[in-house]
Amino acid sequence: MFFKNCCLTVGALLLAGCAKQAARPLERIAAAPLENLSGNAALDWIAAASTPLLTMKTAGAPGRIVLGVNAEREAAGLRATQVLRGYYSEHGGQVRLQAALYDTESHRMVREFREQGAPGEVLDRLAAALKQGAVTPTNSAAMQAYGQSVKETAAGARIARLQEALRADSGFAPAAIALAQFVSPEEARATLQSAISKNAEGWERSRMQLALATVDRDSAALLKALESCLRYAPNDTDMARGLGEALVNRHRYADGVKWLGRAASLEPHVTQVWNLLAYANSYAGDFEQAKHSLEQYRKTAEQDPNAYDTAGE
Repeated sequence: MFFKNCCLTVGALLLAGCAKQAARPLERIAAAPLENLSGNAALDWIAAASTPLLTMKTAGAPGRIVLGVNAEREAAGLRATQVLRGYYSEHGGQVRLQAALYDTESHRMVREFREQGAPGEVLDRLAAALKQGAVTPTNSAAMQAYGQSVKETAAGARIARLQEALRADSGFAPAAIALAQFVSPEEARATLQSAISKNAEGWERSRMQLALATVDRDSAALLKALESCLRYAPNDTDMARGLGEALVNRHRYADGVKWLGRAASLEPHVTQVWNLLAYANSYAGDFEQAKHSLEQYRKTAEQDPNAYDTAGE
């Protein structure tokens, strides 16, 4: 009880400090695997499962998106505005987690998290704190088998672990998506269709539909699945940009403008999206908006001569 009360007090103080910072349109949080400081190699699976679980559970969080990385050095390439660092240890048969969010510009800690309990409960609570909202409980056996699969180096052993995860929870999206990459298209299709049928409408179901469309090489289903994913995770600017480009390439200019505009509004400092949006506006016949997009492109890339090439075209 003392540990929990201390955590609540620290959390409240840190949240109060965070309120003083200027809010960005979008926080992009790079989450690397948690570090196992327990000395117990049997708990390595928690680190392996942590990143996929956090990205899955936090989808749709308002004003933020959690991006999985293998190492913190990958954060810059993903335009991360915050980095999650954390570790866990073992105390009295439970896992004790300590983690913190750091701003990539100021390098200051903006929030701290401390949790203790069973591994699944601890990771779910961390996901809920990052999402700032409720998350559905994760099947602990499925999560453990999935985490162990990541540590396996042999394909056969990894497949066996993923199948074990799906026996524990036949709708466990990370395992279904991962297994689809190791088996034949027929097996992948059956695995994904089965897992999809176990999930209600939401991001996990949409994400598996995207994987299924990829297996089937069905471009129409792929676009539909991307749109569905973005309904549940509207802050995924990389996905929005990819969908916008794909729609423009298919001459669906108004739809393309919608998603490119979404990406630009959330990350107005990203140069290339304004270039794409300027072309899309032009193709859609909205030359006033094309002019605005071009001006934004110039502002974000003052030294880039391509901005003038775009204007000329």
